[in-house]
Amino acid sequence: MSKSKFNLSLKKNYLTAIKHAVGAELFQSVFVSIDGKTVDITERGRLSCGIFVSWILFHYELIQENHTTVQGVIQDLEASGWAKIARPRVEAVLVWEASMEHGEEPHRHIGFYIGNQRAVSNSSKHRVPREHHWTFGKNKRKAKRKVESMYWHRSLL
Repeated sequence: MSKSKFNLSLKKNYLTAIKHAVGAELFQSVFVSIDGKTVDITERGRLSCGIFVSWILFHYELIQENHTTVQGVIQDLEASGWAKIARPRVEAVLVWEASMEHGEEPHRHIGFYIGNQRAVSNSSKHRVPREHHWTFGKNKRKAKRKVESMYWHRSLL
């Protein structure tokens, strides 16, 4: 009996995982202990964009560890060989400018570009990853939410 040798397709599996994560509740909660009290720091999915993106990237060995903050993911991207790019590219990680939600302090957002002006990121409203326009639509011909930076890794060729 002959044995076939095969290599997993990083690019195909990575993009498929991003698309299949839409609606997944897996990323809703991250519990930590603060002064002896267990707290869900992602507020049951409302603040889960960082853990969603880092979980996918870490699973495919494209970053070094999981993170719950956008800044933590960005620092790991840069330390792991991700380069900033000027134009959106399928499989890219997108970082959106800070915006205010629910009257709180402005916060940045992170997700993935999947092509055809579409992105997947965690929805604060729905508390799960959702597919949406890569700038969350347009308002008077301007992006509703500006992409402040995009990252891409050469391993995804």
